[in-house]
Amino acid sequence: MALEATRGLYFYIEVLKTALDDEIITNDEASILRVLAVALGLSPSSVGAALDIARGVDPSPITDSS
Repeated sequence: MALEATRGLYFYIEVLKTALDDEIITNDEASILRVLAVALGLSPSSVGAALDIARGVDPSPITDSS
């Protein structure tokens, strides 16, 4: 299933990119990301896909026109 480009997903990916700046997600960061994902209504598969996007493995569904 393809990810839907939403504001919540965009926000989550941006926070995830910041957490990955040092290439390590600490336990504290992981806890915050879990709470954020639940608050934004992201499914576990969306969270995994967002991680791949933040790492540059997969392209983002979010474009300038989204």
